[in-house]
Amino acid sequence: MILLFVLMGGIVASGRVSDAAAEILLRIWIVGVLPLFIGAALIFNGLFISKRGASSLPAHEPGGGTKELEAPLSENYLPAADTNDLVSSVPYSVTDPTTRLLEKEPRERD
Repeated sequence: MILLFVLMGGIVASGRVSDAAAEILLRIWIVGVLPLFIGAALIFNGLFISKRGASSLPAHEPGGGTKELEAPLSENYLPAADTNDLVSSVPYSVTDPTTRLLEKEPRERD
């Protein structure tokens, strides 16, 4: 905002600008008001709002330890998958069948 004010003032002071353009250039610094207010709002948020939100959260339980979530044991859940069957039932990798196709003699083109 200050840069625009000084720069446009210098351009108008040079005298090479028409009166209509000079009026516009002298007021172009107002464009910097929006970033100024956004920056002020971010500073205000960081100083007051964010601290209040973080301090309202309980860090520890009064008993001394942190509260851990315990998963309720229920009979409605499926048992864990047995992934050991995957290793024993597949003797080769996924790319083996396609690699074996490459070992054949190439076809001649017509």
